[in-house]
Amino acid sequence: MEQTLFGRKIDKELADWRSNPNRKSLTISGPRGVGKTTAVRRFGAGYRHYVEIDLEMRPEFRRIFSEDLDTDTLIRKMRKVFGKDALVPGETLIVLDEVQFCPGARTCLKPFTQDPDWDVIALTSFPYVRGVDQPHYPVGYENRMPMRPMGFEEFLRAKGLGDSMISLVKDSILSKEPMEKFELDFMDRMLREYLVAGGMPEAVRALVATGDAEDVAEAQRVLAHKFLSDAEMYSDVSNRSRIPGCLESVAAQADDTRFRYSAVGSAGKVGRREYDGCIGWLIDAGICFPCCRADDLVVPFMARWNLFRMHICDVGLLASMIPGAAKRVSDPQVRLSDDPLGRGFVAAMLHSQGVEAFNYVRKTTQMDFVTDFDGIPTAIQVRGSINPHSRSMDSVMRDGRIERGIKLGTENICVDGKGVECYPLFAAGFPDCLFIPRPLPEFRMGEPGRYGPTP
Repeated sequence: MEQTLFGRKIDKELADWRSNPNRKSLTISGPRGVGKTTAVRRFGAGYRHYVEIDLEMRPEFRRIFSEDLDTDTLIRKMRKVFGKDALVPGETLIVLDEVQFCPGARTCLKPFTQDPDWDVIALTSFPYVRGVDQPHYPVGYENRMPMRPMGFEEFLRAKGLGDSMISLVKDSILSKEPMEKFELDFMDRMLREYLVAGGMPEAVRALVATGDAEDVAEAQRVLAHKFLSDAEMYSDVSNRSRIPGCLESVAAQADDTRFRYSAVGSAGKVGRREYDGCIGWLIDAGICFPCCRADDLVVPFMARWNLFRMHICDVGLLASMIPGAAKRVSDPQVRLSDDPLGRGFVAAMLHSQGVEAFNYVRKTTQMDFVTDFDGIPTAIQVRGSINPHSRSMDSVMRDGRIERGIKLGTENICVDGKGVECYPLFAAGFPDCLFIPRPLPEFRMGEPGRYGPTP
Protein backbone atom coordinates (compact mmCIF):
# COMPACT_ATOMS: atom_id res chain seq x y z
CA MET A 1 0.00 0.00 0.00
CA GLU A 2 1.39 3.40 -0.93
CA GLN A 3 2.46 5.41 2.09
CA THR A 4 0.05 8.33 2.49
CA LEU A 5 1.10 11.13 4.82
CA PHE A 6 -1.59 12.88 6.84
CA GLY A 7 -1.42 16.27 8.43
CA ARG A 8 -1.34 15.98 12.21
CA LYS A 9 -2.00 18.27 15.13
CA ILE A 10 1.54 17.66 16.33
CA ASP A 11 2.97 19.34 13.20
CA LYS A 12 2.10 22.78 14.58
CA GLU A 13 3.25 21.81 18.08
CA LEU A 14 6.65 20.84 16.71
CA ALA A 15 6.90 24.09 14.74
CA ASP A 16 6.06 26.03 17.92
CA TRP A 17 8.75 24.11 19.80
CA ARG A 18 11.39 24.99 17.22
CA SER A 19 10.45 28.66 17.21
CA ASN A 20 10.83 28.91 20.99
CA PRO A 21 14.29 30.36 21.72
CA ASN A 22 14.21 28.77 25.18
CA ARG A 23 13.33 25.28 23.97
CA LYS A 24 14.71 22.25 25.72
CA SER A 25 15.32 18.78 24.37
CA LEU A 26 11.94 17.25 23.53
CA THR A 27 10.46 13.88 24.52
CA ILE A 28 7.45 12.66 22.52
CA SER A 29 5.52 9.76 24.02
CA GLY A 30 2.67 7.77 22.54
CA PRO A 31 1.53 4.22 21.77
CA ARG A 32 3.07 2.12 19.03
CA GLY A 33 1.79 3.03 15.58
CA VAL A 34 0.46 6.44 16.54
CA GLY A 35 2.77 8.14 14.01
CA LYS A 36 5.56 9.64 16.13
CA THR A 37 8.43 8.69 13.81
CA THR A 38 6.57 9.73 10.67
CA ALA A 39 5.66 13.13 12.13
CA VAL A 40 9.22 13.80 13.29
CA ARG A 41 10.72 12.76 9.95
CA ARG A 42 8.40 15.20 8.18
CA PHE A 43 9.37 17.90 10.68
CA GLY A 44 13.05 17.04 10.25
CA ALA A 45 12.83 17.84 6.54
CA GLY A 46 12.90 21.49 7.59
CA TYR A 47 16.47 21.12 8.89
CA ARG A 48 19.53 21.06 6.66
CA HIS A 49 20.76 17.93 8.44
CA TYR A 50 18.77 15.12 10.04
CA VAL A 51 20.14 12.18 12.06
CA GLU A 52 17.88 9.38 13.30
CA ILE A 53 19.19 6.82 15.80
CA ASP A 54 16.91 3.76 16.19
CA LEU A 55 17.78 2.34 19.60
CA GLU A 56 15.47 -0.67 19.29
CA MET A 57 16.32 -2.06 15.84
CA ARG A 58 19.98 -0.98 15.90
CA PRO A 59 21.24 -1.99 19.38
CA GLU A 60 24.83 -1.24 18.35
CA PHE A 61 23.93 2.46 18.46
CA ARG A 62 23.45 2.21 22.22
CA ARG A 63 27.22 2.23 22.65
CA ILE A 64 27.18 5.89 21.68
CA PHE A 65 25.54 6.68 25.00
CA SER A 66 27.80 4.68 27.29
CA GLU A 67 30.33 6.30 29.60
CA ASP A 68 30.81 10.06 29.08
CA LEU A 69 27.63 11.92 28.14
CA ASP A 70 28.94 15.42 27.49
CA THR A 71 27.86 16.83 24.13
CA ASP A 72 31.34 16.97 22.62
CA THR A 73 31.89 13.26 23.26
CA LEU A 74 28.41 12.33 22.03
CA ILE A 75 28.76 14.32 18.82
CA ARG A 76 32.21 12.86 18.16
CA LYS A 77 30.80 9.31 18.51
CA MET A 78 27.85 10.11 16.25
CA ARG A 79 30.13 11.54 13.57
CA LYS A 80 32.09 8.30 13.54
CA VAL A 81 28.86 6.47 12.68
CA PHE A 82 27.07 8.97 10.42
CA GLY A 83 29.98 10.97 8.97
CA LYS A 84 31.58 14.25 9.91
CA ASP A 85 29.35 16.34 7.68
CA ALA A 86 26.12 14.78 9.00
CA LEU A 87 26.06 16.83 12.19
CA VAL A 88 26.48 20.59 11.86
CA PRO A 89 25.91 22.86 14.88
CA GLY A 90 22.73 24.92 14.60
CA GLU A 91 21.55 23.06 11.48
CA THR A 92 20.88 19.50 12.68
CA LEU A 93 17.94 17.65 14.24
CA ILE A 94 18.98 14.55 16.20
CA VAL A 95 16.19 12.00 16.79
CA LEU A 96 16.58 9.23 19.37
CA ASP A 97 13.91 6.66 18.48
CA GLU A 98 12.56 4.23 21.13
CA VAL A 99 14.72 5.83 23.78
CA GLN A 100 13.42 3.50 26.50
CA PHE A 101 15.86 0.86 25.25
CA CYS A 102 18.88 2.97 26.21
CA PRO A 103 18.93 4.74 29.60
CA GLY A 104 22.00 6.74 28.62
CA ALA A 105 20.19 8.21 25.61
CA ARG A 106 17.43 9.55 27.81
CA THR A 107 19.92 10.91 30.32
CA CYS A 108 21.86 12.77 27.60
CA LEU A 109 18.90 15.10 26.99
CA LYS A 110 20.21 17.25 29.84
CA PRO A 111 23.61 18.08 28.30
CA PHE A 112 21.98 18.62 24.91
CA THR A 113 19.54 21.08 26.48
CA GLN A 114 22.47 22.94 27.99
CA ASP A 115 24.10 23.22 24.55
CA PRO A 116 21.99 25.45 22.24
CA ASP A 117 23.79 24.21 19.12
CA TRP A 118 21.77 20.98 18.98
CA ASP A 119 18.04 20.21 18.65
CA VAL A 120 17.26 16.76 20.03
CA ILE A 121 13.96 14.83 20.06
CA ALA A 122 13.53 11.56 21.92
CA LEU A 123 10.66 9.19 21.03
CA THR A 124 9.26 6.59 23.42
CA SER A 125 6.42 4.09 23.16
CA PHE A 126 6.43 2.85 26.75
CA PRO A 127 8.30 3.92 29.87
CA TYR A 128 10.48 0.91 30.61
CA VAL A 129 11.85 -2.35 29.24
CA ARG A 130 12.20 -5.46 31.36
CA GLY A 131 15.88 -6.12 32.08
CA VAL A 132 17.00 -2.60 31.11
CA ASP A 133 18.10 -0.24 33.87
CA GLN A 134 15.80 2.71 34.39
CA PRO A 135 17.23 6.01 33.12
CA HIS A 136 17.93 9.08 35.21
CA TYR A 137 15.22 11.37 33.88
CA PRO A 138 16.47 14.85 32.99
CA VAL A 139 13.98 16.61 35.24
CA GLY A 140 13.77 20.26 34.27
CA TYR A 141 15.81 19.74 31.10
CA GLU A 142 13.21 18.39 28.70
CA ASN A 143 9.93 19.43 27.16
CA ARG A 144 7.34 16.66 27.02
CA MET A 145 4.77 16.24 24.29
CA PRO A 146 2.24 13.37 24.23
CA MET A 147 1.08 12.15 20.84
CA ARG A 148 -2.32 10.51 20.65
CA PRO A 149 -4.33 8.91 17.83
CA MET A 150 -5.75 11.16 15.15
CA GLY A 151 -8.70 13.13 16.43
CA PHE A 152 -11.94 13.46 14.51
CA GLU A 153 -10.88 16.71 12.84
CA GLU A 154 -7.58 15.17 11.71
CA PHE A 155 -9.58 12.21 10.38
CA LEU A 156 -11.87 14.50 8.39
CA ARG A 157 -8.89 16.20 6.78
CA ALA A 158 -7.40 12.79 5.93
CA LYS A 159 -10.71 12.00 4.22
CA GLY A 160 -10.31 15.10 2.09
CA LEU A 161 -12.57 17.62 3.86
CA GLY A 162 -11.35 21.16 3.39
CA ASP A 163 -11.24 24.15 5.67
CA SER A 164 -14.60 25.52 4.51
CA MET A 165 -16.68 22.55 5.69
CA ILE A 166 -14.74 22.13 8.90
CA SER A 167 -14.98 25.85 9.65
CA LEU A 168 -18.73 25.74 9.06
CA VAL A 169 -19.15 23.01 11.68
CA LYS A 170 -16.86 24.71 14.17
CA ASP A 171 -18.61 28.05 13.75
CA SER A 172 -21.97 26.40 14.45
CA ILE A 173 -20.63 24.81 17.64
CA LEU A 174 -19.04 28.03 18.85
CA SER A 175 -22.10 30.16 18.12
CA LYS A 176 -24.58 27.43 19.15
CA GLU A 177 -26.36 27.83 15.84
CA PRO A 178 -28.33 24.81 14.54
CA MET A 179 -27.01 23.09 11.43
CA GLU A 180 -28.83 22.11 8.25
CA LYS A 181 -30.09 18.53 8.12
CA PHE A 182 -27.84 17.54 5.23
CA GLU A 183 -24.85 18.81 7.21
CA LEU A 184 -25.89 16.78 10.24
CA ASP A 185 -26.39 13.65 8.12
CA PHE A 186 -23.01 14.04 6.47
CA MET A 187 -21.16 14.52 9.75
CA ASP A 188 -23.00 11.56 11.25
CA ARG A 189 -21.74 9.36 8.38
CA MET A 190 -18.20 10.61 8.92
CA LEU A 191 -18.44 9.87 12.65
CA ARG A 192 -19.61 6.32 11.98
CA GLU A 193 -16.58 5.78 9.75
CA TYR A 194 -14.31 7.22 12.43
CA LEU A 195 -15.73 4.96 15.14
CA VAL A 196 -14.83 1.94 13.02
CA ALA A 197 -11.43 3.07 11.74
CA GLY A 198 -10.31 5.09 14.74
CA GLY A 199 -7.33 7.40 14.63
CA MET A 200 -4.32 5.14 14.23
CA PRO A 201 -2.70 6.08 10.89
CA GLU A 202 -2.52 2.57 9.40
CA ALA A 203 -6.25 1.97 9.89
CA VAL A 204 -7.11 5.41 8.51
CA ARG A 205 -4.76 4.80 5.59
CA ALA A 206 -6.55 1.53 4.82
CA LEU A 207 -9.94 3.24 4.91
CA VAL A 208 -8.84 6.11 2.66
CA ALA A 209 -7.05 3.84 0.18
CA THR A 210 -9.66 1.12 -0.32
CA GLY A 211 -12.71 1.85 1.81
CA ASP A 212 -12.81 -1.89 2.50
CA ALA A 213 -13.99 -2.78 6.01
CA GLU A 214 -11.84 -5.91 6.03
CA ASP A 215 -8.70 -3.90 5.26
CA VAL A 216 -9.49 -1.65 8.19
CA ALA A 217 -10.13 -4.66 10.43
CA GLU A 218 -6.80 -6.20 9.38
CA ALA A 219 -4.99 -2.97 10.25
CA GLN A 220 -6.63 -3.05 13.68
CA ARG A 221 -5.59 -6.69 14.20
CA VAL A 222 -1.99 -5.85 13.35
CA LEU A 223 -2.11 -2.91 15.76
CA ALA A 224 -3.47 -5.06 18.60
CA HIS A 225 -0.80 -7.68 17.87
CA LYS A 226 1.94 -5.04 18.20
CA PHE A 227 0.58 -3.92 21.55
CA LEU A 228 0.39 -7.45 22.93
CA SER A 229 3.80 -8.38 21.51
CA ASP A 230 5.32 -5.42 23.34
CA ALA A 231 3.61 -6.55 26.53
CA GLU A 232 4.96 -10.08 26.14
CA MET A 233 8.51 -8.96 25.35
CA TYR A 234 9.03 -5.97 27.59
CA SER A 235 6.70 -6.03 30.61
CA ASP A 236 7.42 -7.74 33.91
CA VAL A 237 7.26 -11.54 33.84
CA SER A 238 4.44 -11.54 36.39
CA ASN A 239 2.25 -9.36 34.14
CA ARG A 240 2.96 -10.38 30.56
CA SER A 241 0.62 -13.40 30.44
CA ARG A 242 -2.20 -11.40 32.01
CA ILE A 243 -2.07 -8.22 29.93
CA PRO A 244 -3.93 -9.64 26.87
CA GLY A 245 -6.87 -10.72 29.01
CA CYS A 246 -6.78 -7.41 30.84
CA LEU A 247 -6.98 -5.41 27.59
CA GLU A 248 -9.85 -7.59 26.36
CA SER A 249 -11.66 -7.01 29.64
CA VAL A 250 -11.26 -3.25 29.31
CA ALA A 251 -13.18 -3.48 26.02
CA ALA A 252 -15.75 -5.89 27.47
CA GLN A 253 -16.43 -3.50 30.37
CA ALA A 254 -16.69 -0.41 28.16
CA ASP A 255 -20.38 0.07 29.07
CA ASP A 256 -20.03 -0.57 32.82
CA THR A 257 -20.12 2.12 35.47
CA ARG A 258 -16.71 1.01 36.79
CA PHE A 259 -13.89 -1.35 35.96
CA ARG A 260 -13.95 -4.60 37.92
CA TYR A 261 -10.73 -6.54 38.36
CA SER A 262 -12.80 -9.60 39.24
CA ALA A 263 -14.22 -9.65 35.70
CA VAL A 264 -10.78 -10.13 34.14
CA GLY A 265 -9.87 -13.59 35.37
CA SER A 266 -11.72 -16.65 34.14
CA ALA A 267 -11.35 -18.65 37.33
CA GLY A 268 -10.56 -18.14 40.97
CA LYS A 269 -10.71 -15.04 43.10
CA VAL A 270 -8.73 -12.24 41.49
CA GLY A 271 -8.48 -8.56 42.12
CA ARG A 272 -6.29 -5.49 42.26
CA ARG A 273 -3.22 -7.41 43.46
CA GLU A 274 -3.19 -9.65 40.39
CA TYR A 275 -4.07 -7.08 37.73
CA ASP A 276 -3.02 -3.66 38.98
CA GLY A 277 0.40 -4.01 37.33
CA CYS A 278 -1.23 -4.95 34.02
CA ILE A 279 -3.49 -1.91 34.12
CA GLY A 280 -0.48 0.25 34.97
CA TRP A 281 1.46 -1.07 31.98
CA LEU A 282 -1.45 -0.42 29.59
CA ILE A 283 -1.75 3.13 30.92
CA ASP A 284 1.99 3.79 30.78
CA ALA A 285 2.12 2.49 27.20
CA GLY A 286 -0.59 4.97 26.18
CA ILE A 287 -3.03 2.20 25.19
CA CYS A 288 -5.59 2.88 27.91
CA PHE A 289 -6.42 5.66 30.33
CA PRO A 290 -8.61 5.79 33.45
CA CYS A 291 -11.60 7.95 34.23
CA CYS A 292 -11.98 7.99 38.01
CA ARG A 293 -15.20 8.57 39.91
CA ALA A 294 -15.68 11.99 41.46
CA ASP A 295 -16.48 11.82 45.15
CA ASP A 296 -18.56 15.00 44.98
CA LEU A 297 -19.46 17.81 42.59
CA VAL A 298 -17.16 20.40 44.14
CA VAL A 299 -14.24 21.86 42.19
CA PRO A 300 -11.52 20.72 42.40
CA PHE A 301 -13.03 17.28 41.98
CA MET A 302 -11.73 14.69 44.41
CA ALA A 303 -11.18 11.29 42.77
CA ARG A 304 -12.04 7.94 44.27
CA TRP A 305 -9.05 6.10 42.87
CA ASN A 306 -10.46 2.65 43.64
CA LEU A 307 -13.50 3.33 41.44
CA PHE A 308 -12.78 4.08 37.80
CA ARG A 309 -13.68 3.33 34.23
CA MET A 310 -10.98 2.29 31.80
CA HIS A 311 -11.04 3.67 28.27
CA ILE A 312 -9.01 2.61 25.23
CA CYS A 313 -7.07 5.47 23.64
CA ASP A 314 -8.29 4.64 20.13
CA VAL A 315 -12.01 4.16 19.55
CA GLY A 316 -11.32 2.11 16.41
CA LEU A 317 -9.31 -0.38 18.45
CA LEU A 318 -12.20 -0.52 20.92
CA ALA A 319 -14.65 -1.20 18.08
CA SER A 320 -12.45 -4.04 16.79
CA MET A 321 -12.46 -5.68 20.23
CA ILE A 322 -16.24 -5.63 20.79
CA PRO A 323 -17.94 -8.37 18.70
CA GLY A 324 -20.27 -6.87 16.12
CA ALA A 325 -19.55 -3.28 17.14
CA ALA A 326 -18.17 -2.16 13.76
CA LYS A 327 -21.19 -3.51 11.89
CA ARG A 328 -23.59 -2.09 14.46
CA VAL A 329 -22.36 1.50 14.39
CA SER A 330 -22.24 1.45 10.58
CA ASP A 331 -26.04 1.11 10.58
CA PRO A 332 -27.49 4.65 10.28
CA GLN A 333 -30.52 3.53 12.31
CA VAL A 334 -28.39 2.87 15.39
CA ARG A 335 -28.19 5.80 17.79
CA LEU A 336 -24.51 6.26 18.52
CA SER A 337 -25.23 8.05 21.79
CA ASP A 338 -26.68 4.79 23.14
CA ASP A 339 -23.66 2.71 22.13
CA PRO A 340 -20.55 2.05 24.25
CA LEU A 341 -18.50 3.49 21.40
CA GLY A 342 -20.26 6.82 21.88
CA ARG A 343 -18.92 7.25 25.40
CA GLY A 344 -15.54 5.88 24.29
CA PHE A 345 -15.39 8.51 21.56
CA VAL A 346 -16.14 11.38 23.94
CA ALA A 347 -13.63 10.05 26.49
CA ALA A 348 -10.91 9.84 23.82
CA MET A 349 -11.61 13.38 22.61
CA LEU A 350 -11.44 14.77 26.15
CA HIS A 351 -8.21 12.85 26.72
CA SER A 352 -6.72 14.13 23.46
CA GLN A 353 -7.29 17.70 24.68
CA GLY A 354 -5.56 16.98 27.97
CA VAL A 355 -8.82 17.40 29.90
CA GLU A 356 -9.02 15.51 33.20
CA ALA A 357 -12.54 14.11 33.34
CA PHE A 358 -14.32 12.08 36.01
CA ASN A 359 -17.55 10.11 36.10
CA TYR A 360 -20.18 10.62 38.76
CA VAL A 361 -22.54 8.05 40.28
CA ARG A 362 -24.69 8.77 43.29
CA LYS A 363 -27.85 6.70 43.94
CA THR A 364 -30.04 7.18 40.85
CA THR A 365 -27.87 9.97 39.40
CA GLN A 366 -25.27 8.98 36.82
CA MET A 367 -23.21 11.38 34.74
CA ASP A 368 -20.83 10.15 32.07
CA PHE A 369 -18.28 12.90 32.66
CA VAL A 370 -17.79 15.81 35.03
CA THR A 371 -14.87 18.17 34.68
CA ASP A 372 -13.99 21.81 34.94
CA PHE A 373 -12.86 24.07 32.15
CA ASP A 374 -10.82 26.89 33.65
CA GLY A 375 -12.72 26.55 36.92
CA ILE A 376 -16.19 26.13 35.40
CA PRO A 377 -17.65 22.83 36.71
CA THR A 378 -19.25 21.03 33.78
CA ALA A 379 -21.37 17.89 33.41
CA ILE A 380 -21.38 15.95 30.13
CA GLN A 381 -24.08 13.41 29.32
CA VAL A 382 -23.72 11.17 26.27
CA ARG A 383 -27.11 9.47 26.33
CA GLY A 384 -30.82 10.18 26.42
CA SER A 385 -30.96 13.03 23.91
CA ILE A 386 -34.25 11.90 22.38
CA ASN A 387 -35.90 12.66 25.71
CA PRO A 388 -35.75 16.42 26.28
CA HIS A 389 -35.74 15.86 30.05
CA SER A 390 -32.85 14.25 31.90
CA ARG A 391 -33.27 13.54 35.59
CA SER A 392 -29.53 13.05 36.09
CA MET A 393 -28.66 16.33 34.37
CA ASP A 394 -31.42 18.14 36.28
CA SER A 395 -30.11 16.67 39.52
CA VAL A 396 -26.46 17.66 39.10
CA MET A 397 -27.33 21.20 38.00
CA ARG A 398 -30.13 21.84 40.48
CA ASP A 399 -28.06 23.09 43.42
CA GLY A 400 -25.70 25.22 41.33
CA ARG A 401 -22.48 23.29 41.91
CA ILE A 402 -22.48 22.34 38.20
CA GLU A 403 -22.56 25.53 36.16
CA ARG A 404 -22.50 24.12 32.64
CA GLY A 405 -24.41 21.14 31.27
CA ILE A 406 -23.65 19.51 27.91
CA LYS A 407 -25.75 16.80 26.28
CA LEU A 408 -24.28 14.90 23.33
CA GLY A 409 -26.66 12.81 21.25
CA THR A 410 -28.92 13.11 18.24
CA GLU A 411 -30.32 16.62 18.68
CA ASN A 412 -29.33 19.56 16.57
CA ILE A 413 -27.33 22.31 18.25
CA CYS A 414 -29.47 24.22 20.72
CA VAL A 415 -29.82 25.37 24.31
CA ASP A 416 -32.81 23.77 26.01
CA GLY A 417 -35.32 25.35 28.36
CA LYS A 418 -33.09 24.76 31.38
CA GLY A 419 -29.96 26.21 29.87
CA VAL A 420 -28.36 22.86 28.99
CA GLU A 421 -26.32 22.91 25.77
CA CYS A 422 -27.31 20.17 23.32
CA TYR A 423 -25.10 19.02 20.47
CA PRO A 424 -24.94 16.10 18.06
CA LEU A 425 -22.40 13.53 19.22
CA PHE A 426 -19.84 14.45 16.55
CA ALA A 427 -19.41 17.88 18.21
CA ALA A 428 -17.17 16.18 20.77
CA GLY A 429 -14.74 15.67 17.89
CA PHE A 430 -14.00 19.41 17.96
CA PRO A 431 -12.80 19.72 21.55
CA ASP A 432 -11.13 23.06 20.96
CA CYS A 433 -14.60 24.47 20.27
CA LEU A 434 -16.75 22.52 22.70
CA PHE A 435 -14.63 21.77 25.74
CA ILE A 436 -13.75 25.33 26.62
CA PRO A 437 -15.63 27.76 28.83
CA ARG A 438 -17.96 29.92 26.76
CA PRO A 439 -20.82 32.09 27.99
CA LEU A 440 -24.26 30.98 26.90
CA PRO A 441 -26.18 33.30 24.61
CA GLU A 442 -28.96 35.28 26.23
CA PHE A 443 -31.76 32.81 26.88
CA ARG A 444 -35.32 33.63 25.84
CA MET A 445 -37.90 30.99 26.70
CA GLY A 446 -39.70 29.44 23.77
CA GLU A 447 -37.74 31.08 21.00
CA PRO A 448 -36.78 28.45 18.39
CA GLY A 449 -33.38 27.95 16.84
CA ARG A 450 -30.39 29.35 18.63
CA TYR A 451 -32.11 30.09 21.95
CA GLY A 452 -34.42 27.12 22.21
CA PRO A 453 -34.98 23.52 21.13
CA THR A 454 -34.71 22.93 17.42
CA PRO A 455 -37.62 20.96 15.91
